[in-house]
Amino acid sequence: MTGIAADVRGRDFEHGTRACYVKGCRCDDCKASNLRYYHERMQRRREAEAKVAPFGQPIRGTLVRAGKVYQVLRCPGAGWTECIVPGGAWLRGSHKVCKRCVERATVWNGLVDASRARAHLRALSRRGIGRDTVADIAGVAVSLIDLVRTGKQTQIRASTERALFRVTADAVNDGSVYVDARPTWKLIGRLIREGGFTKAEIARRLGYRAPALQLRKTKIKPATARRIRKFFDAMMAEA
Repeated sequence: MTGIAADVRGRDFEHGTRACYVKGCRCDDCKASNLRYYHERMQRRREAEAKVAPFGQPIRGTLVRAGKVYQVLRCPGAGWTECIVPGGAWLRGSHKVCKRCVERATVWNGLVDASRARAHLRALSRRGIGRDTVADIAGVAVSLIDLVRTGKQTQIRASTERALFRVTADAVNDGSVYVDARPTWKLIGRLIREGGFTKAEIARRLGYRAPALQLRKTKIKPATARRIRKFFDAMMAEA
């Protein structure tokens, strides 16, 4: 089946995408797209789970549903600590660790020394890149950047450090300097795979007149990269 499906808020989604399925369409193409997404998501989870060491053996427990008692296995936790869910999350299928513990163990966001970020901020400042530009590109609060730069903040989250190091000297002149387009294309790829978007839908949501993403494969303007990053963050927050 081809064509466009419209949801209750008037937004259009092409058939054969997960976004269209989520909005209620159950045609064969949309069901197939949702099934592909499910298998891809489970494959990513299995790959991540293989890198995680369980905190111990699965915990035997009970689950009560509709007055019936079932024997179940609960997550023991991963890496260095017990399960994030009190008592251990209920394990489904052959999983030995729950999804939330896998995410915590593979996407670590603990505290790191702020000295590396401080040196990076000062190096950017010497090249004419001020705190407001850094805050805009990295998505980090100006107040936090001030604290790091002055040494009042001695530790920051690992995600904050990664965001600050994404800001490079390419940001000196937003109008004439370009940045590496590969991180932006990776975000677009995730929107397509995980969000069910098409390139035409992304272009339309970003306000482009033409129904296509007219982006170079190697270099793009920093403003374009920031625009797509903000759109990606907003869509992931809704998921």
